[in-house]
Order: sequence, then C-alpha cells, then structure tokens
Amino acid sequence: MRETRSSGGATMRIVLGISLGAWAFVGLARGQAEEAPDVVLEEDPGPGLERVALDLRVLGTGTAPSELVQAGLAPAGELLRIDRGARHGVALADPVELLPRGGAVHRGTVAFVDERTALVRLFGDGVRLEPGVPGVVRVLPAPSNSPEPGGVGTSPGDEALNPGDADGADERPEWQRLRDSWTPDMPLLARVTAERPEQRAFAWGGRWYTRAGLATNLDADRGSASSRTGAVLWAENPFGAGGELDLDVEYDLQTTFVPSEDGHDSGHSRLRFDRASYRLGGTRFERDRHTFGRFLPELPELGALDGYEWSRRLEGGDRIGASVGYRVQSDLDAATGNDLAFSGFYRWVADERELLTASAGVQKSYHNGDRDRDLLVLRFDHRPGFGLDAGEAWDLHGSVLLDKYSDEDFREDGLGLTRALLETGRSWDAPGGKQDHLRLSYRHLELPEQLFGELDPLALASLVREDEDRVQAEGGRWLAEDRRLNGAVSVWTAGGLEDDSGGDLEVGLELLDLAAYGPGQGPGTGEVSVFTSGGRYQATNGLLASYGRRWDTVGWTALYEAKQTDFDGFDADNDDLLQHRLRVTADLAPSLGEWYLAGHADLLVFGDDGGLTLGVYFGRSF
Repeated sequence: MRETRSSGGATMRIVLGISLGAWAFVGLARGQAEEAPDVVLEEDPGPGLERVALDLRVLGTGTAPSELVQAGLAPAGELLRIDRGARHGVALADPVELLPRGGAVHRGTVAFVDERTALVRLFGDGVRLEPGVPGVVRVLPAPSNSPEPGGVGTSPGDEALNPGDADGADERPEWQRLRDSWTPDMPLLARVTAERPEQRAFAWGGRWYTRAGLATNLDADRGSASSRTGAVLWAENPFGAGGELDLDVEYDLQTTFVPSEDGHDSGHSRLRFDRASYRLGGTRFERDRHTFGRFLPELPELGALDGYEWSRRLEGGDRIGASVGYRVQSDLDAATGNDLAFSGFYRWVADERELLTASAGVQKSYHNGDRDRDLLVLRFDHRPGFGLDAGEAWDLHGSVLLDKYSDEDFREDGLGLTRALLETGRSWDAPGGKQDHLRLSYRHLELPEQLFGELDPLALASLVREDEDRVQAEGGRWLAEDRRLNGAVSVWTAGGLEDDSGGDLEVGLELLDLAAYGPGQGPGTGEVSVFTSGGRYQATNGLLASYGRRWDTVGWTALYEAKQTDFDGFDADNDDLLQHRLRVTADLAPSLGEWYLAGHADLLVFGDDGGLTLGVYFGRSF
C-alpha cells in the first residue's frame, strides 16, 4: 500500500481512554497466561533460554532458490531479505521486528536462511520497506561443548561419537558434532556447557552500501546529485573481555546546480555516525550490562545518546537501567554536545518468554546548562508467541510520550501529550499457504516545547501543524491463490496554523497470474488501485497500475500513477494540478545473498513542467 500523509489534533481524554483499554487487554492477556500454564507453543524456547536480540538492516526483497521451492523446502513468493544469517545464529521461525522511521512496528518470522542473510515473512503481506530499515531478530543462544573451568566438557571416548578424518579432526559444523554426541537416554542439555563470552573466538562482520541519486527538471538546467556511502560493522569479543562492538557510519555528498551568473554550484559533504558503541555484560553469566559511546538506549523512545548506560536483568526477566549522556539530534549532522540528559527506566515482563512486556522511563535534560525537558515514556507490547503461526493471534503495541511543563514554559503547567501510538493486528490463513491480515492504528504527534533542536528536516508540515492525529485501518484479503484485495482507510485532524481535517481511502487489487511480458520466469504480477484524499484546503484523486516479473535473483517492476489535485482558495488558473508519474525499478540479489543491487528511474510530469529522478543502491554483506 502507498504511504499516506500524517496528521493530527486529539485530546488527552481520547488517549487516556485508549491507553486504559490497552492496559485492560494486557491484564486480560496475562490472566489468560496464568490460567493456562500447560499450554506451550511449539517454537517456544522455554524458561531459561532467553532469546538474544541481534540488530539488523533490511537489504531489500528476495526469493528462495527455485529448486528448493519446487522441492517444498523453501517458501514461494517475494519476501524481505535481512543482513543476518546462519553464521550469526539465525534459524527458521526466529521472531523478527522491523522498525521503520515514524514509530511503526512490523513483525514476522524467518522463513529461509542463508549463510549471511535470511528471508523474512511479515504478518501482513502488504508491507513494503526500503533497504536500510533497522530492526531486531531474536535468536536462541548457541550451545557449545567447549570446557570451562569447573564445568563439564568432553571426556575420553568422545571421539567415537564425533567421527572425523584420518587425523581425528572433525571438519563438520559444531552443531552437527554435538547432535551426534547425544543419545536418547541422555538429558537434553547433557555434556553441553555454555561458553563464556571472553572464551569465544574473535568474530566480526557487517555490510557496506552505497546510494547514489540524480534529480533534474526536464530542461536539465537545474537539479541535484547526491551519494551516501556507509558501513555497518559488528565485532564479538574484540578485546578479549567478551564485549560487543557496533559501528554505523555514513559519508554523504550532495551537489546542487542552478542557473547563476558565476556558474558555480553549491555542495557539501558530511561524515555521520549513527552508532559507535561498545557493550559489556548482559549475558547468562553477567546480569549487568554496560554500554559506552553513541547508542540507542534499551528504551529507544528516550532517543540516541553519546554517553553511558547501565542495566540489570532481575529475577524473572525484568530489567532496570539508567543512563547519562548528551542527546543526539536527528538532523543531517547528528549534532551533539549541548544537551546533557539523565535517564532511567524499568521493563516488566510477564514471563521469561517475553510475550507480554511493559516499560516506563523518565528523562531530564539541560540545554547549555539551562533546564530543558522533563520527559515520561510509557510503552507496552503483547506478542502472540514465536513461530510461523504467531500471526494468527492479535498483537498489541503502544507507546506514549508525556512532557512535564512548569510556569517557566509557555504551555500550561502539568503533563502535555507529545506522542501516542497504539496499533494492533493479526493474520488469518488463506488459500495457497498465504495469509489475510488486518491492522488498526491510532497516532498522535505534536511538537514539544524545548530548546533542543530535533525538528525533522523533511517534516516541513510540522512548521504549520502544532499537533496531528490519525486513526487508520489497513488490510488485505486473498480472494483466490492469485488475487488479493488490499485496502486502507483513515481519518485525521490537524491543529495549529494549518487547522485542517479530512480522510484518505485506497482500494487495490493485486494479481499474481498475469500474462508474461518482458524478461523473467513464470507469469507476471501486477496491481491496480484507486485512491482519494480530502481535506479543508485540497482534494486529491488518482489511480495506480503496476506490472512486473521475477526470477531467482532478479526482479523488475513498472508503475504508472495519475493524480488530480484540486486546491481551495486559488484562482481558476492555479486551482488544479494533474500529475503523471512513471517509475521503473529493478533489483538483483544472488541466492547466497552476499550482495544486493537495486535501481529506479522516476519521470514526473505536471502541466508544462516535470522532472526526472535516477537512483541506485548497492550493498554487500560479509
């Protein structure tokens, strides 16, 4: 589905009502869990095997090798490819959460695993995410038969259970050797001892990527060119102390060329660090976790910090923590150094499976020594469980940000609602192994009063909108194995200088068995949709049609969109705008998933003017 505009303006009473309803759902879910202790999910790791959260990035779309699909050993269709694979401990059915900018949470499970990457099936097939979207995959800690002081390791005679070559060396993967050493009469964890982090061998990996783009008008006398080259690196036990190192750095170049008397173009370059941190502890051997550098706290709503965070895992899985550091602005330079912040949080879990969690955090910050922001964060999550069938239950996610104001501020004393997000959804089985889905969401956004500058440079609407609200429903239903009906409807209000309200509607039909045109294997796929959006100042109506084909490693899509916008308050010569857009995309990803290449070309025509945009993305995992 197409991305819709955000909007706003709600009362505290509505948000509190929704929050109370959500907490009632949380209490009911916990009560049901306590009343049915004998129910165990098939893929549930069970008590004592806490899953480890690994950071990831979306690489793009991908498909499993056709020979495995035909043999029934891999899922068919287009899935999302992530930059974590078997070498990082990822396995089938591991739960995945993707976190695009804006606060939405998309959940799914691992459906196919390569050595360095994996394919993910999301709950709700209509989700489309760009490369680079962050997220986490929760994996089980790998067993090890390495001896540790005071522990149980291998013993004489084990060689007979682990056959090797003529020299006695077994070249098979460790998990295969361990499997052969188990016998039916032995306990599940017999002869397996956990390897301490400082005993592990140094390991590292990551990915690098380059994005490049060119935008120009049809006369080619003005435009811009840009490139972004970055690297995401991780290292385990880099200094022999069992810690983990994370680095996310990007170098940006941009040039703008416009007609001028001196003929000079303007441009800039910048080096940006989104993450540069070192983490110690937080394992089964050490309940305390220490994080240094630039990082996103364990309660991410508190915002990125340059500093230090401590947290401790309590009995039963609850966590408590505190941090101190300088807030990092979300501008192009990721500026820091002017806003000192002190934060603390508590995270409650219903049980060690973490199917139900709730968190609360506070943050107090100072801008150049002056009091700035007093922030309260509330968050809750209900996950339906682990495994491929987890989508067939309602999940729930919510977060609320409240700012406390005093008589020193322009706003009224007390708590002011800055952001609220509540979303729920589930999936149902559909023909051909597919899934129908439905998602409901409510969102409230407004600008807090603070000295710290964190205005999104792309959200120009924020300059005229003090607050925004949106209620939305989105879903898809398979009418047959090759036809799906998609739809989205929302209503919104906005306050401030732009006092507005309206709604959006989109309905589309996705087709998987079209006549074959152009390069590819098998039939073509396409989509036809109509959409409308209306508010106080303008109304927009349009249609969209796309067609594409795919084979093992390559895919392409051609899309056409026509959109008519009518403006209120303009004279007859400027009260409407008809736009035509033609977009062609292509991507290439080898089946092993080590590297990924994608490109697009957009032609936009409106009236006597128009523009052309070209872009390419290249990335490699290692």
